[in-house]
Amino acid sequence: MKKYAGMIVGGMAFTMAALSGCGQNVKVETTAAAVQTRTAAAETKADESKTDESKPTEGATWKFSCFDAKGTPYVEAYKAMWDRVEEETGGKIKVEIYDLGQLGNESDLLSMLQTGGIDAAQIGASLLAGYDDAFNVGDLPFIFDSYEHADRFAKTPEAEEMYAKLEDDGLKMYYMGIIGYRQPNLVKKVINSPDDFKGLKWRVMDSPIQIKTMEALGANPMIVAYSEIYSALDTGVVDAWMNDGVAFKNLSIAEVAPYYTDMPLFASTQTCIVSKKSLDALDEETRNTVERILKEDLPGVVKAGWDQNKAGLEDLKANAFKEYSVVEDTAPYLEKVQGVYDDLVKDYPDCQKYIDAINSVR
Repeated sequence: MKKYAGMIVGGMAFTMAALSGCGQNVKVETTAAAVQTRTAAAETKADESKTDESKPTEGATWKFSCFDAKGTPYVEAYKAMWDRVEEETGGKIKVEIYDLGQLGNESDLLSMLQTGGIDAAQIGASLLAGYDDAFNVGDLPFIFDSYEHADRFAKTPEAEEMYAKLEDDGLKMYYMGIIGYRQPNLVKKVINSPDDFKGLKWRVMDSPIQIKTMEALGANPMIVAYSEIYSALDTGVVDAWMNDGVAFKNLSIAEVAPYYTDMPLFASTQTCIVSKKSLDALDEETRNTVERILKEDLPGVVKAGWDQNKAGLEDLKANAFKEYSVVEDTAPYLEKVQGVYDDLVKDYPDCQKYIDAINSVR
């Protein structure tokens, strides 16, 4: 089911009457000539308000939302991209960066992108499944082997087809990649085999794919709000959860869950979405420049996020986690969760095409 920003459509009612009040009488012209004059004036005004594609954009200030903090490698990479946009458009576009989610959560941001309330935003690609079923594929367990694997898929015709599916919803997408993995983090032990999942109370997001995956691995999935994870781990409400290195560091999670397993369980897929309404307000030359730069620079931006996450994990392994393990062979785990793939394709048959494309560049 697609999600659309709310629209208010007002009907017009034309009433011809004589109005009187405060001692004044107002005469309403109803002659054919008067109506024709008013119609012509309205059409002229509408024509004047239409966008002239040949007219250069005089200047626009764009709002860009991201969730990391200014000064981090990921946000600095985004800043370098937007600086290039400002420079190569000759200052026709200025970009204001709002970090740390100042402008709202991702669902709110997507609605604002549709209406042009904001112009661009860092978005977790899994949320886009609300607009097209194909994006469920990125949530599958063990779907991407590495940053390079995801990058190869992102440049395939099938990935380009996925991006184009969003245009009817007023969203423009040029690339998606992974900045890391949602990896197991436990209170009492590391994961060394599929059997180590059995019976654990495992925090998951409100995601059918995550829930089915943890059930397939033998864990007991529990939906817990992100803000409550530290407490839930500390008090034994849950035994484990999964996320990337940035989240582990931000929550000081090693204090309550000092066991970490390096495993590509779920990919943390990221993209930059641009408002189609904002793009359409630009003249053709400026719009082409913006789109060219985003296509060229976004792979490097996502790579900066990947490198940042990797560095954070290395620091945690060296200085915070009590123990960590590395899963070299994911085949036994993948065998356990094959039913999750089968269920997705059963519900959304078109997803098989994208799974095949991902496997073809593995």
